[in-house]
Amino acid sequence: MRDSAALFAVTEDRSQKAFYPVVGRIEGPSSRRLRIGLTTRNIFGSEPAGDIKAATEDVASLCEALGHTVIPVENPVHGEAYFRAYAILFSAKFKGALKPFERLTGKPAEDSGLLTYSSVSLIREAEKYTDADRQKAEVYVEELSVRMAEFHKRFDVWLTPVTPEGPPKIGVISPDRSYHDNREAMETIMSYTPMANMLGAPAMSVPLSWSKTTGLPIGSHFSAKPGDDRTLYELAYELEEARPWFDRWAPFSARHVTY
Repeated sequence: MRDSAALFAVTEDRSQKAFYPVVGRIEGPSSRRLRIGLTTRNIFGSEPAGDIKAATEDVASLCEALGHTVIPVENPVHGEAYFRAYAILFSAKFKGALKPFERLTGKPAEDSGLLTYSSVSLIREAEKYTDADRQKAEVYVEELSVRMAEFHKRFDVWLTPVTPEGPPKIGVISPDRSYHDNREAMETIMSYTPMANMLGAPAMSVPLSWSKTTGLPIGSHFSAKPGDDRTLYELAYELEEARPWFDRWAPFSARHVTY
């Protein structure tokens, strides 16, 4: 955490145009006790795999043992509406991007050999969305911002799993698959975490648990309201002191490779 906090301190925006107050270098935990909302169901209403849920609940118990208040809460985000808005706003950035490749090669982008199938199908998807679709998506983001602001009036921090299952196998998301097929896999994998991206909110995955099957870390996802990075850093310091992870290595890491 010392290294992460130092990196944040030297890279955060300190200019007069900074949107949030300067946080500075955080060097340890706070005595402040937090109200932590606990959610195990993802934005589609599904529970994670048993070991993921058990790990998340164990971390909630750890937080309670440290004096924080943990309160179970329903997921405030509806997955289908969220990902529709996300897909429209994300893919809209690529609208029209195929034309230079087609002019260069004189072929349809699919046959140009310059782009992956996944990239081409993503941009084709973007071409289907209208300005009205984009405006509706922007309205959704505004409404979600208000909803999450109300959520964080009740909770300082939101605790969820990072993913519904362990790490996906290689090829589940592939440049050779269509954007539609990749999107289905990505929406499942990202069914807990992407709201922070859309809203510009701070969030962290903390490796407080380990899989008994694979030996790989199981992250716990903590998020806070936009601009409240300090709360997360101070909490992370406290969690690291309570359950250190700096000397834990996964069995497939470079440390265990012999030549």
